[in-house]
Amino acid sequence: MKEGILKLRDITIKQKELEEEAKNIKSNLEKYYLTEKGYKDDIVSIPYTKPSTTITLDSMALQENEPKLYQDLLKDYPKITKKKGFYKYVFK
Repeated sequence: MKEGILKLRDITIKQKELEEEAKNIKSNLEKYYLTEKGYKDDIVSIPYTKPSTTITLDSMALQENEPKLYQDLLKDYPKITKKKGFYKYVFK
């Protein structure tokens, strides 16, 4: 058991190092090589998505500022999301 935990810890540390390295490489590619047309060759396709804005309802503000309206809307338009239980591994 302990051996498996130690191996998982080592892999997790290496994964974080690799993610940081990949982030730096992507940043350099975006800075020096990529354009709004993106990039494509026989190895990779890197499409560019233009910036956009999304507007949503701030349900926390609605609940705080209009509690009765919030409760009425919640009765008529409930959204139920089920989340699966999971274990979270935190290494020191």
